[in-house]
Amino acid sequence: MWPNYLPVLERVPDYQYRNLGKRLLAEGIRSETQQSRKSGQNEKVTYSLPFAVSHVYDYKNGMPMETCRKIGKAGMNEGFAFLNGVRNNDILNQEYDVPFWNSTFKDPEKCLKRGLAPGDLGPASYAVLHDFPTPNGNFNQVQAIIDQIRELPHLKTHTITTLYPPGIFRGVGKVQQVVTVPCHGTVINVIILGGQLYLEMVQRSADIVVGEPHDRMIYISLWLALCYILRYEPGKLSITYLNAHYYENQREALREIISREPRPFPTITLIDPPNDIFSFRKHHFSITDYSPHAAIRDIPVTP
Repeated sequence: MWPNYLPVLERVPDYQYRNLGKRLLAEGIRSETQQSRKSGQNEKVTYSLPFAVSHVYDYKNGMPMETCRKIGKAGMNEGFAFLNGVRNNDILNQEYDVPFWNSTFKDPEKCLKRGLAPGDLGPASYAVLHDFPTPNGNFNQVQAIIDQIRELPHLKTHTITTLYPPGIFRGVGKVQQVVTVPCHGTVINVIILGGQLYLEMVQRSADIVVGEPHDRMIYISLWLALCYILRYEPGKLSITYLNAHYYENQREALREIISREPRPFPTITLIDPPNDIFSFRKHHFSITDYSPHAAIRDIPVTP
């Protein structure tokens, strides 16, 4: 059964991520962040590219897990938690083994000033994939896109989003309904062409050093899960970054990453996959032929 990968020795190392890191170091424009403005912490300023950058991956060349440093599977579980509408940090930790949000909730004021319970990401978080607020109640975007593809695969409107505009804006007289505005999945578009399923993701904001490799794991697993339950062969995965950036305190880690030569992408296959996308977890994905450079520990994370 698919995916019908090229043999490992025929796979070509992919330089898209490494080249993006080089461009950021050479061309990134310095910009303040909310954290740097409030506290004067210059290590939290960003260096961004002022234009969109797109990467395209063909599954035959292997699944595009980062190889310039070792990446695990935790991002997969984070993605499936969001598909299920999870917005509570205790559930992310205990039921999905996802610790990424712990640092976000060290400051209790982040929830208090938004009227949210402790550890609540908020109704305008990634939970809108499953529970998008409407005047008629919550709308499950994930189930809707699956239903539509099954019934009308030729349509070009298989599109969902992680953004809920009424809940993300800040300023005088406004109260955000989210602790951290979703950065990835701004547009998640599926298109069926030639009997293959293509997944396109537009990312509003991409922390290239820490967040992006883990976010990529979310969309690799979503892509394969959708292909399986809808019975399509994978086509290609496309990721577009609208604000690719790194933080000042990540500069040395980025330099280390781009000093390393990319290696061939690994093989990812499914193990006893469920027929319900909401039941997928990281243990349903087997990773082989993965030979990355060593992990880089303790890279600063700036929420």
